[in-house]
Amino acid sequence: MPRKRRSSPIHAKPPPDRLADCGATVIGLGALGRNVAWQLAALGVPRLQLVDPARVARAQATCEGYFFEDIGRTKAHATAELVHRVNPAIEVSAHVGRFKPGLETHPSVFCCVRNLRTRKTVWRSVSVSVGFFADGRFTKHTLRVLAVCDARSQARYARMIQRDAAKSRSDGAAGRGAETSRTATSTAAIAAGLMVDQFTRFLRGDPPHTGGYPKNRGARASRPLGRGSLALGLASDLRLDLRSMKLTVGGTG
Repeated sequence: MPRKRRSSPIHAKPPPDRLADCGATVIGLGALGRNVAWQLAALGVPRLQLVDPARVARAQATCEGYFFEDIGRTKAHATAELVHRVNPAIEVSAHVGRFKPGLETHPSVFCCVRNLRTRKTVWRSVSVSVGFFADGRFTKHTLRVLAVCDARSQARYARMIQRDAAKSRSDGAAGRGAETSRTATSTAAIAAGLMVDQFTRFLRGDPPHTGGYPKNRGARASRPLGRGSLALGLASDLRLDLRSMKLTVGGTG
């Protein structure tokens, strides 16, 4: 007797009509942004905009997921070529330059920059018009994905950006994450997967995750990552500790 395949929201695809109508902008094409662009192409997003001012350096090529022949090329054009290798039908625009207020973007924005000031500039510029916004960050052992999809998560993210700015000033930090180690590519791929997963849930119209896991544990809870751990609604804050493999989920409250 054939074994019945279980239906899981993790593997469910977005509706074809919503996917066909969407476009996404990826800002920052380091290890995280390049992985996000590749996964969005694999998902079938028909229009992509890639934004980055830098060229591929020899020291960065391996840890950021670029090829040897990409050294010296702009990251925007090298990643656009990768996207077309995944799907030649995708409309890709490569913007070689820093993100500046007023730059026209697609309704869905993936912020993959390491600099806190740039992250804040991006949010201020797109917050009024964006339909979905994802902010990904990672270090050697931890990663965090923040998603904005409604008024509550928008307010939460705006407060968090202000707290980050205040903390950065008090600590004298530059607001940068680690992206130069040999482990950066694998960590970035996990973070990118979570960002694209949240985007997929948004396209499917999944309800926001507003409580802890398990039930009645408040707006944030953590548990070891295992079977069923990601079977949650669209979350506005995901944190994963790669040493303990504990996933912390924050809702939109």
